[in-house]
Formats: sequence, structure tokens, C-alpha cells
Amino acid sequence: IVPIVRIRAAFLSGAVNMFQIGFRSARRTVAAVSLTALAGYAFFIITGTPGIEGLNRVECATLFMLLLPIAIATVMICWVLVGTHVQAYFRSEGVIVSVITGVVITALIFALSLSILFAGPDFRELFTGFFVAGCIAAFFFFAVRDVYATIIVVTSGLVVFLNARIDPAYLGPISPVVILCGIVVTVVLIIVHWHFSRHYTTIVLPEK
Repeated sequence: IVPIVRIRAAFLSGAVNMFQIGFRSARRTVAAVSLTALAGYAFFIITGTPGIEGLNRVECATLFMLLLPIAIATVMICWVLVGTHVQAYFRSEGVIVSVITGVVITALIFALSLSILFAGPDFRELFTGFFVAGCIAAFFFFAVRDVYATIIVVTSGLVVFLNARIDPAYLGPISPVVILCGIVVTVVLIIVHWHFSRHYTTIVLPEK
């Protein structure tokens, strides 16, 4: 809710636009999501990520859906809200400075928030892993500028990093609550995208 309210205010002030926050056209979104999903699937198959090979496809899908709402929330807060505002603030310093600053700040927020959420005795290890994942996700978001594709990257990263920490009892049999939560959050995100697209369309003017 907070990112949506603040992004609306940013639209009205002219600080950000639809392209910058990663809400793009349906055709581009489908292409970005498809390519990202294929690349992620190929990565899991080729690398044989430890812990993942012990899960069947249903358990992997359940784990993905279990972590999906967390990924959506972190992408909306860390990159759609904070990342775009940091870039807007440092825009006058040049692209390199604004991107690097945005990556570092958003990765720190991502790592700190998730390390607290999944708090354990190995806080330093958790923080380091989440910070690396946050940097990868930040670079991806600033390069691709697509919310949905970034969500896939973040969720996949959480699956890799947290699969050994999730009790297998939560993964089988399939929990209707887990699936419902993932679907509801995704539908809400699509509705937000639709609302912004109708009320805050970005028009690119030709250069003189």
C-alpha cells in the first residue's frame, strides 16, 4: 500500500514515470517475463542448485508460490519505490552514479529487511547472501525496467537461498492457502499496473 501511495505522489510531481518504475506495455512485459523465466529454468537445470534437486516439480512450484508474496513486496518497496526515487535524486550526477547509488542503497534495504524477517543465529551469513542477491536484482531492474521479470529474479533467488531453511512439511501436500496468497498478491499487482496505466500514461515526445 505504501509504495502505491508514494508512487502516485511521485507521478503527480513528475519525479518518475511508468517506464522508470517498471510498468511497461503488455507485449514487452510478456516478452521480458518469458525470457527471464526460461533463463531461470535453464540456470536451475544446468547448475543443479544444491537442495533444489531434492525437490520434485510440485514442491519447487509450492516453494516458489510461498516466497512470491515476499518477492513482490520487496520489489515494490526496494526498487519500484526507493530505487526510482534514489535515481531521480542523483539524476544530475550522471547515469553511472545514480545506478551505483541506487544498487547499493536498495540492496542494503533488501538485505536488512529480509535478514530480520528470516532472523537466525547466522545473521551475518544471511545478510551477506541477501545483499548479493539484492545487488543482482537491482542491476537487473535498472537494466530491464520490468517489475514482473524482477519479481521472478528475486523469487528465484529466494528459492535458491532459502530452500534449505524451509520446512519440507510446508511444501507437500500443496497448501491451498499458499497458492491463494500468491495468486491474490499477483492479481493485486496487475490491478495496480492497470490503474497506473489508465491514469498516468507516459508519452515519449520525439527529440527535436
